[in-house]
Amino acid sequence: MKLSRTKVFVLAAVGFFMMLGMGTFGDPSFLALAQEKKVKVHRVERIAADAPRFIAGEVLVRFRHDLPEPAIEGLLKAGGARTLSVSPHTGYRRIAVPPGMPEEVYLKRLSASPDVVAAQLNHIVYAFGPNDPDYSLQWHYTAPEGGINVVPAWGTFTGPNQVTGYNGSGATVAVIDTGLAYKAFLSVPQAPEWKDQQGKVALPSGVDMDLVNSDTEPNDDNGHGTHVSNTISQNTNNGILGAGVANGAKIMPIKVLDASGSGEESALAEAIHLAANNGAQVINMSLGFPAGTQASELPLLAEAVTYAYNKGVTIVAAAGNDAAASCSYPAAFPEVICVGSTKYDGNLAWYSNYGTDLALVAPGGAYCASADDLLCLLLGYPYAFNDQNKDNWPDGVLQETFDSATYTFDDWFYEGTSMASPHVAAVAALVIGKAKGLGLTLGPQQVREILTSSAKDKGSPGYDSTYGWGLVDATAALAKVGASSPVSPAAPTNLNANTASSSQINLSWLDKSGNETGFRIWRCTGSSCTTFDQIATVGANVTSYANTGLLASTTYRYQVNAYNNDGESEYSNAATAVTQAAPAAPDAPTNLTATAFSRNQIDLTWTDNAGNETGFKIERCKGATCTNFTQIAAVGANITAYSNTRLSKNTTYRYRIRAYNAAGNSAYTDIVTATTRR
Repeated sequence: MKLSRTKVFVLAAVGFFMMLGMGTFGDPSFLALAQEKKVKVHRVERIAADAPRFIAGEVLVRFRHDLPEPAIEGLLKAGGARTLSVSPHTGYRRIAVPPGMPEEVYLKRLSASPDVVAAQLNHIVYAFGPNDPDYSLQWHYTAPEGGINVVPAWGTFTGPNQVTGYNGSGATVAVIDTGLAYKAFLSVPQAPEWKDQQGKVALPSGVDMDLVNSDTEPNDDNGHGTHVSNTISQNTNNGILGAGVANGAKIMPIKVLDASGSGEESALAEAIHLAANNGAQVINMSLGFPAGTQASELPLLAEAVTYAYNKGVTIVAAAGNDAAASCSYPAAFPEVICVGSTKYDGNLAWYSNYGTDLALVAPGGAYCASADDLLCLLLGYPYAFNDQNKDNWPDGVLQETFDSATYTFDDWFYEGTSMASPHVAAVAALVIGKAKGLGLTLGPQQVREILTSSAKDKGSPGYDSTYGWGLVDATAALAKVGASSPVSPAAPTNLNANTASSSQINLSWLDKSGNETGFRIWRCTGSSCTTFDQIATVGANVTSYANTGLLASTTYRYQVNAYNNDGESEYSNAATAVTQAAPAAPDAPTNLTATAFSRNQIDLTWTDNAGNETGFKIERCKGATCTNFTQIAAVGANITAYSNTRLSKNTTYRYRIRAYNAAGNSAYTDIVTATTRR
């Protein structure tokens, strides 16, 4: 075999996870053809430590929904700012800050306005770049220890993308990335594998799916998105190039990253909404933010992820390539399946992130054996590389894409968690496609349960923070779909939150399941909060809950989900309510009089000065100078008289009165004295 001179590219300041690969699905002629192709290698690249974290001169702001547009523009203009664009999905608007003013300073100024609901920086999202050679063809499908065991799932190929088993037909995967070379675009020709695959490109008519250039055609000018898409659904059994895992699934390309591999948080959030609103069952995001970015910095993105999850979309994202003990965002959001990267031998790749947010691992390749393999890291293929399967090829993930310098297509080895993530997204598509064929609809929690419960256990028995639940196994996952599949309850809907008082909010929802054990009630504090805590559970068929003991004048958000022995449903919609202001204590009554009516009765009258009392408490003591008052009676609101009977004759009594309500007692009236008749 002849190998042309290999080009190695390092993408500076790129935070995606790129990885290209080519492979075989059991056809010797296909294998031979693949081996004759030129091989090019990408190294993984971490996001540079000094990479910009947000768009300079911009902030993202959401105003009150009832605030008129002229009022918003007037507010901005008065401060020297202006609107750049408004999202129809998230309600956020991109705002150019006043010239010369730091973004954080302007955010503080805006946040102080009662007209502003939320304000944040417009963070930059990056592609996580590729790694270093050590992988032969598409071992990621077939290797005994490190492959995803997909070949038995396919069964026998009867034609291009036609199988006797399962190939994801009926499922649509949104790939939020640099786009897809599904058609010729400027200097980039059409990808050979997509020339006769236009029916597998799911693009809604007239909708801007290129959020970088604001047009309807999400063309790839980088190569990363095409490689990721081909891992999921490359044209298969057509006699050329490699195979895709879910080769019958449709791809919905949404471009949020430019030719350099970077983009904006606002575009990413928009893309997630687009995917959820246009029929995607799965979202793959082989991208992320610089290490150290926290969920609290990304409220806009958190809302978008929750929105898609509640719409029934399974969301998969790459863990990151920083060798850090936590998943990067968006993978670290609880609704997202965070995917780490493994090598040919099934062990964690040295660059892969891990941690308690990790759900699964999948093949991402490793050109170098470890971070200590300096010769490999410096020189790379063909001089020094990781070749665990001893085939003289670098161990990367091989798929079709193009050289971003010459725009020529070939099979490229990529490595990184960017390459691992689409393996899991593709297996999710296989699972959803099979379920659809059986007349079943699986929600994201059910898909997650199937993938994690069928994964090949790695590391410590059961879950561990290095491998999550293990290496994704396509055939084992499909075996769990069907009559014996766990049947989690359906999610409740139409959650409403209604304020009852200053300390109580009443919830109600629709029970859409017939097999729940009960419902979990979740709550967080704040109008845009996203970190929910469970506050209660109620039994099956219960559709209401009174949340008491709350703070006055406070905004609370709620979600509800159903559960049973087979798992958890998706979450309901989020519902928000604000408790009433704490009631003020009533004003004190005045003009209290006490008049002896008889030997055993004294009549009292007073003036009611409050409009919010629950009633009045009447207190008495015996003796002209007594001070030991005790309550003798209470009367209702608006009553201004009371007759104190059964008294002793010729006896002096002292009286005082105060109003009361839920907030407390008023001050007392002046003390008055009266003596019963002889």
